[in-house]
Formats: sequence, structure tokens, C-alpha cells
Amino acid sequence: SDLPTPSIVVDVPALTDGILFDDGGAFSIRIRSGLTLYPVSSDSGVDYVDPVVDLPVPPPSADGADVPGACVYIHTSVLRSRSDIEASRDDPDLFLAEVDCGTPLLRDFSFDDATGSPRPLAYLCLGLNNHHVGPYYWARSAGSGSAMEAPGIVFGDGNYYGDDHPDGKGTLTWKRIGGNTNDGKRSEWAQFLKRKDTLQIIPYDPSDVVERFVRKFDFMGEQKCVRVYGVSRSGLPLGAEPRVVCEWRCG
Repeated sequence: SDLPTPSIVVDVPALTDGILFDDGGAFSIRIRSGLTLYPVSSDSGVDYVDPVVDLPVPPPSADGADVPGACVYIHTSVLRSRSDIEASRDDPDLFLAEVDCGTPLLRDFSFDDATGSPRPLAYLCLGLNNHHVGPYYWARSAGSGSAMEAPGIVFGDGNYYGDDHPDGKGTLTWKRIGGNTNDGKRSEWAQFLKRKDTLQIIPYDPSDVVERFVRKFDFMGEQKCVRVYGVSRSGLPLGAEPRVVCEWRCG
């Protein structure tokens, strides 16, 4: 994909219950706080159009399982892979990759009040793009399968500075030593990630993520680029890489 990373990718048919508007982007998106994103027009302005579609708020998962009906993805690139392991900072038995979506872009680091464990921020999914990873290929953009969890893998803070404090770096690790689930291609491909490969993670709180992207990428309040894109596979063969059909910005 040629989209910048990190960015938010919205599966338009999933968001609109299969209704793809004629030009692919003739609707606005409202998130939980009341913030509304409007489609970018041909003159690089925004169109203040109806209808307004509410971004769904899926129930958070306590165990990091996949979210039914997920339609919001974070598109991100690999900064460091297993071939870039730093022995003093990375656990060679667990480390898979560091990506360019740091955890502050999801939400503040917090703990579950009941268990004292870090709250899950997002999970690695099979993905929207048909990117070949080493010898592995799974039809990662085939319908709802793109949101399926890559089991056995955790997304969260690393321990890059070796002080046992969250470092804000988005890191993919196995849940446990020997965590390879031997489930075919659903998670094993992550072992073969290389620098600059792209993948997607699904946030448990998409509205909060959109707000954080607005604060980070909406330059000086001028609505230059919020990095929220809509994609669709409508009319494409099964397994084809989805096409970008729209972009949204603040009004």
C-alpha cells in the first residue's frame, strides 16, 4: 500500500453495512466525542455532507480476542524485525517486531483495575493488504477474514530502555515462550516480518484512536492531514487488495 504509516484505514462496506456510496466517500463520520470527519473534496477542501455515520464502539475484550464486526484498522510499518534484535533490550524468545505506531497513539498506558495487568490496546490481525511475508501467504484481504486475530501475539509497550517501564514503542511479541500456535498461516507469518513490511492492528477503542490521530496529524488546527482513509473491495475479485476510495478530515 502507498498509504502513509501510521494511518487509520476504515473498511467502508463494513462500516456502512455493505452500502458503498456512489463515489465511495459521500458520507461523514462522527465519533464518540461528537467530533465529525468530513470527506475530502477534489479541491483538497472538505465536503460537509450527509449522511453522518457513527463510528461503532465495539465492546472491549478482556482477553485480547478479535472484535466482531471490526471496521477500523491502524495501518503501520515495521521499524525493527527479528533480524534487528538488540540482545540487551529485546527478548529473543518473544520479540517479533517494533512498528511505527507507538502506544500513545492508541491511549494512555493503563492497567486493568481487577487484574493489575496492562489493558489490551489492539491486536494484530491478518490484515487488509495482500502483502507477502517471507514464504507465507494467506488471503488476508478476503472479506471479514481480514479482521481475524493472529493468535498468540501481543501488541503493547516494549522494554527498550531496560527499566521495566513502558517505553511507548509499539511492539509485537509472542504471549509466551514457545508461543508459536502452529495454526498454519494465521500467526506464523509474523516471524518472517522484515523492516518496512506493512501490517494492520485493530484498536479496541477506535474513537479514541481517531481523536489521537487528529491531535497528532491535524497540523496547527488547519485540517491538513488527519490520516483517515476509506477502503473497499467492492467489485474486486475475492482476495484482491482493497482500493482506497476516500479520505476524511476535520471540518
